[in-house]
Amino acid sequence: MNQLQNTGLVVNFDGERTLKTIPSIDIVRTSLTVIRFADYPIEKKVVAHCTDFIGDLVLWEGEAYDAIGDWTNQNVIDRIKELYPIEP
Repeated sequence: MNQLQNTGLVVNFDGERTLKTIPSIDIVRTSLTVIRFADYPIEKKVVAHCTDFIGDLVLWEGEAYDAIGDWTNQNVIDRIKELYPIEP
């Protein structure tokens, strides 16, 4: 997948999600911006480089990497929403 076509992807959530907890501080947002992707076929890993203090987010690795195959922006959006479920 061409990384240049996938810069600036914004994943909008249905509500606020806690993206990261720094000792006693939750980073809560209604969206997350992916600035670029890195696909490492030898390591079998796809990483999203994000803003908002999140840094690198591993989307798929190992068997999950093999299973996803040629991923799309929609696959990325679905995966990020899966990693950050709605909190009760």
